Amino acid sequence: MLEHNHLAVELRISVAKKLCSLLPKSLPVTAMFIGGSVAKGWADDYSDLELCLVWQQLPNASLRASILDAWQAKKQRLASSTESEIFEDGCFVDGLQVDLWHCSYQSIDSLIDSAMLDCKLTISQQQTLATLEHAIVLKPSAKLEQWQSRLRFTEQLQHKLITDNFSAFVYANLDLSVNRGDLVILYNLISGIHKRLINVLFALNKRFHLGHKNAEQVLNILPFKPNNCWQKIQCSYQLPPDKALQALKDLVEEMFDLVEYQLDLDLGQLRQAWRESKRKKF
Repeated sequence: MLEHNHLAVELRISVAKKLCSLLPKSLPVTAMFIGGSVAKGWADDYSDLELCLVWQQLPNASLRASILDAWQAKKQRLASSTESEIFEDGCFVDGLQVDLWHCSYQSIDSLIDSAMLDCKLTISQQQTLATLEHAIVLKPSAKLEQWQSRLRFTEQLQHKLITDNFSAFVYANLDLSVNRGDLVILYNLISGIHKRLINVLFALNKRFHLGHKNAEQVLNILPFKPNNCWQKIQCSYQLPPDKALQALKDLVEEMFDLVEYQLDLDLGQLRQAWRESKRKKF
């Protein structure tokens, strides 16, 4: 397992501050901050640096290239598509990979509205909101403070994300993969369900998703979770197929119990569908 260290975090923060100082003062940027593993404090010697620029109006390719040139960046890569209002350029600065995200402040407003009002959020959108929450600020901004004050993980959003994720895997044909010896399919399904269970845990704890990387560290910061959750996930990849499947089924049942104990949420139909999701012989 990779070890995370404070030196790697501090080094990347130092590089980020230097890059920020090299930007023209006239650049019409609303906010600039660090995200990713550096902002979480989980960076290691292999981690890149994720920077985010928030604009009143998104920059064209020429302006974005001029930023990378000001950094004397190597291996410059400009996003091929900028149709989305959040996109990423990339480069290397003194051997360190830097991912430079661009977004409009209107897109952030819209994203927060989706979370607070419509309860419609993908994992990547949740990660964007988590980045706002945990940002290491390089350029102070009243707008950024306003966004952070608006971020609330509502009960309505919590319930929707939990039921959506439980619903997504109840019909996974795991037993069929074991019976056929389709190990690639089986462990892909198991991995997918593990990711869904982690999604449920984030929602149960009312936390915007931090991603599936560094899963052990992620689980450690969530107070509500099954006992020895990470060890139970690990064992599914260390056991023979039939025992791996049983370990997964036991964990799923434990998750249903945990959610129903913590919340006033009836998951009876979803639990029953999960138990019956097995193709019969004909």
